[in-house]
Parts: sequence; C-alpha cells; structure tokens
Amino acid sequence: MEVNEYIQTLPEERQAAVLALHSLILSNDHSVKAKLSPMMGKIMIRYDQGETFKYALAGENKQLTLHCMPIYCNTRFKDKYLALLTGVKVQKGCINFVGKGPLPFKVLADLIAECAAVDMPSITAGQKEHRK
Repeated sequence: MEVNEYIQTLPEERQAAVLALHSLILSNDHSVKAKLSPMMGKIMIRYDQGETFKYALAGENKQLTLHCMPIYCNTRFKDKYLALLTGVKVQKGCINFVGKGPLPFKVLADLIAECAAVDMPSITAGQKEHRK
C-alpha cells in the first residue's frame, strides 16, 4: 500500500489533516522520504532521513499525532514550539492534536522547516557511540 492509499483508509474526518501534514513535511524538509511502517502497534507514515527515523504521522487513534524526533533530542525546539502550539498534548517527541479545531499549520510549517536542518543520522550515531 502507498502513503496516499493509506491516508484514504483513515477515518474520514482525519484524512484532509493527515494529507495536509504529509505535504507540509515533504515540502519543508527535503531530506526525508516517506514510507509506511509499523510503529507502536499501528501503521504510520514514517519519514526517514537516510535510514534514520525523523518524523511519523499517526491518525488511527482518537487523535492525530506527529512524532518529531528533533524536538525529542533538542529541548530548545521543544520549549519554543510548546509555547506556540496550544491545545495539544506533548509526550517526549509526540505532538498529539486532541481538539477538533483547525491545526496550526503555520506553526507546524515553521517547526518542520527549522527541524529540516537537524541531522538525525549524526545525532543517533553520536548517541550509539556514547552508549558504548
């Protein structure tokens, strides 16, 4: 199954938002490629930088979730965007959109554009080296 086919299988009320976020990620971070991948017991749209996980979108649960590894690894990003993203729940690197209001696409575009400069393969390589 391709990403666009997967989006069509999501609850109808979430399809437009997931498609918009998918397009936003791809247009603001050219370093990633999208694919479907099992994560946390669900199929998600996973965005890898090289072979390294950077973002994921999940829309099967009760809310829409953007997994954003750069905010998990960088408290400056997390603090900055938590102040700008209202009406969300954040857990580590997950931004859960729990309300029924419109998504803050301008803030999310800025977040992804800023995260585009983050080199996740280098960060994860450094973490693996540090654990040795």
